[in-house]
Amino acid sequence: MNRAGKTGSSTLPSTDGLLTITGIDACFEGKYAFVASFDVVNGNELNLWGAEAVDKSEGTTTGIKIEGGKALIPIYAYTFERDIPEEESIKSSIFSPYSGNDTVHLWVYVFDKRDVYMRMDNEVEPPLCERSFDVIFTGGKASKTWDEGHDYQR
Repeated sequence: MNRAGKTGSSTLPSTDGLLTITGIDACFEGKYAFVASFDVVNGNELNLWGAEAVDKSEGTTTGIKIEGGKALIPIYAYTFERDIPEEESIKSSIFSPYSGNDTVHLWVYVFDKRDVYMRMDNEVEPPLCERSFDVIFTGGKASKTWDEGHDYQR
């Protein structure tokens, strides 16, 4: 069993990458946070993913539980084949530890369930909240307050 408590393969290696978000609204207490970034830094593509686990066989991501208004989200860099169908992207992704010194624009997604079917290019299930942040990572670590982000309005 993987960390999500189900059979399948959690593909996430150990990482020093960590995004700490504090001051998260009380209405999201006990919900689950995920992070995604699809960015270009210094002319190079940099894709970041933040989650507890990924089950590549099912294409699901396990979120980090929000507790005490805080989420400690492990951060990974990932790559995937561009010529595959979007619905297969998580299944063919390669995750690696992230320890970079980069400024990125990223999204924090909050869901009411722990395991969510997601694609790397866009979430499939609608989240409770989508919030964007500009984040400066140093050695793969960064901290933000919830109020520093901006809600995405559909």
